[in-house]
Amino acid sequence: MPSPPSARQAGRTPAADALFADDVVARNALRLRLERGWSQTDLGLRMQNLGHATWTQAIVSRTERLLRPIGLSELLGLALVLEVTPPELLDPTQLDGVEALDLDGPGEIAADLASAWIAGRVRAHLQWDGAVPRAGALTFADAPGGVEGEAVALVLGRGRRARQKNRQERQTEDDR
Repeated sequence: MPSPPSARQAGRTPAADALFADDVVARNALRLRLERGWSQTDLGLRMQNLGHATWTQAIVSRTERLLRPIGLSELLGLALVLEVTPPELLDPTQLDGVEALDLDGPGEIAADLASAWIAGRVRAHLQWDGAVPRAGALTFADAPGGVEGEAVALVLGRGRRARQKNRQERQTEDDR
């Protein structure tokens, strides 16, 4: 069964300083592959040896160029092959110039907050009106054993202005 199209394949684009989750995984995998001195063929062979038969050099290339989505089993395989945790592959703070994780629809989360959420240090709570997310109703709060502090509200929206407002609100909370 073919993978569903990525956000990019569906014609959507993130803000200039944000990436979709698939993009973050692909860019982190590229960064880690290069740190290890591996070729695209090397990575593809390692993935094939884990049972991902379609992972040829061409698939690695398409993935790194953000031309194909990454499935959950592929994410886990990449984490094993690259000897990192799945949250490390999803962490946008590991990439230069990336300020946010684009949620492909409801808006963006600042990279540092996305990193804490992905690592399980904070939990997200989204309020709903029926099946529709309520505007500005995403909050992040401490997870057991996570970061200290009170819940942080996130303004769902696109672009730098929404992220700046979120950072200012978090700074105000931290100053209290």
